[in-house]
Amino acid sequence: MTTDRRFAALLATAVLAVVPPASAPAAGPVEGAVGAGVRAAFPGLYVPDTVAVQGDAHSGFVVRTALPCAALESVFAAGDWRVAESLAVPPEAAPFLAIGGLAPMTLLADGAATAGLVTNSRPDGCRARLIAAAAGPVALGGEPAPAAADGWSLATRCLRTADELLVDVLVGGADASAQFHVVVDPDGTAALDESTDSIVVTGQVGLLTLMSTMLAAELAGAEPVVPDGSTFATASSGSGTATLDGDGTSGTIRLTGIEWDDNFTGASGTTTAEFPFHCAAITHFG
Repeated sequence: MTTDRRFAALLATAVLAVVPPASAPAAGPVEGAVGAGVRAAFPGLYVPDTVAVQGDAHSGFVVRTALPCAALESVFAAGDWRVAESLAVPPEAAPFLAIGGLAPMTLLADGAATAGLVTNSRPDGCRARLIAAAAGPVALGGEPAPAAADGWSLATRCLRTADELLVDVLVGGADASAQFHVVVDPDGTAALDESTDSIVVTGQVGLLTLMSTMLAAELAGAEPVVPDGSTFATASSGSGTATLDGDGTSGTIRLTGIEWDDNFTGASGTTTAEFPFHCAAITHFG
């Protein structure tokens, strides 16, 4: 199974294809639209009339506001939902993370429900996409991974070619989180994309929080530090199956033989992972 990454620069523009492009015109007024649909999809989420929302629960909601993105995150967390984690990305680092399927984003949580707010700062305010995470059994972390328990996943980028689907997905489980780059074939086989490292984090500190602090340290010329009780490992190999639902853009991925390396401690080993996924938006190539 192979994935053609010769168009890395082009793929970077498709990062979180769920983020509205900067040039995308609003279909309605930026101010004054009532987000009835998003309130129904995310009960208890505070959405003032100064935020314009369009879309649906299946494909995600486009959010447009004159507020700065940081203020938008605070607004959405003013109701029943709270900010669980954030990935802060300095502008100079954004292109590098983009190739790996990441962009500035915030995880919102309300009990067992999780949502991703992927933001795009602009001079005239903030453009974002609000996506519900797929909920279901997640087995992640450990050697072997523990029994599946309640967890979530958020597909941050989905790319479809003529014969395969590439899914970049954040996964959250009990005391572990990960970012996997998975290639899914129509026959239901799945494997980690070996051209881009996946990341597995264990401990109480989540992947987005840990990446934010490590990125800030690197940009400041300091040595990144992993907190006590946490691990940060990379993985580039592992294969398994994908049970696909409906049109093949959602289902469950199961990976075995994930070979990981912890560059901070020198430890290495193998593990397994199982998680649901749902592609809210797909970019087609070929």
